[in-house]
Amino acid sequence: MNSKICQLMYYKKLTLLLILLVTFFLRFALFSFTIIPHEKRGMGPDSYGYDLLAVNMLQNHTFSLSQQPPFIPDLHRTPIYPLFLASLYSVFGRNPVVAIFFNIIISVLTVFVTYRLGLKLFNETTALFVAFLLAIDPISIIESNILITEILFSLLLLLGLFFLIRSFKEINILSLLVSSLLLSLSALTRPITVYLPLVLIPVFVHKYRKSVHNLFIKLAVFLIIFFIPVGGWILRNYSITGEPVFCTIQDINLVYYRAAGVMAEISGEDFESVQKRFSN
Repeated sequence: MNSKICQLMYYKKLTLLLILLVTFFLRFALFSFTIIPHEKRGMGPDSYGYDLLAVNMLQNHTFSLSQQPPFIPDLHRTPIYPLFLASLYSVFGRNPVVAIFFNIIISVLTVFVTYRLGLKLFNETTALFVAFLLAIDPISIIESNILITEILFSLLLLLGLFFLIRSFKEINILSLLVSSLLLSLSALTRPITVYLPLVLIPVFVHKYRKSVHNLFIKLAVFLIIFFIPVGGWILRNYSITGEPVFCTIQDINLVYYRAAGVMAEISGEDFESVQKRFSN
């Protein structure tokens, strides 16, 4: 009986290893045939901004999209992905191809974390199936080969949720602290997660409904740790603008895309022409 259990565990581990290898080779194949011969194919519209922010962080010690002095502080982006790029550039030089390769490594880790999260929520079979779906997902394969935030954001978000569920199941305060910090970093990677605590409050209420004392302590710890990094970035922006803003990318998108689209529809002008006029 024990040998059968060991054999089953062996096959499950082998299946997970194969899924991770498929994850890597699918992404690396695209990397080899498209990114290495043509670096610019890995640069999306936002990539140049992240690259410039990273360079300015290294060379001019400022978070700015300006290419020469005076370096105007940037409010559109959040700092984690440019900081990730700056860390790589400090070791390997300004090389987006290397950064994209690390995106691929992060994508493989994301598939593994997806598997572990599936184990926490469901069972081994479901966890392997979901991990496999992510491994062969065309969007994930493509995004891992572009210099954008999505891959790092996904890893931070899934890791944060993994440790949160672990803290619920094991009553582990350290897991709660790690979860809160990771989810805060995910918000500093892509701003949409800044609203996640509002969604999670009912989850805490349901989990600790039998103990008001535990509810207030755990929720307070989670919110405090979450808002320390987020609040620090808001204070940075407040010191620049006098307004407690997290970032202004939503305002830019609203004007540059939606408002420009409406104006183009009303006036009959070309969409790109309206965008250029709005950008001026």
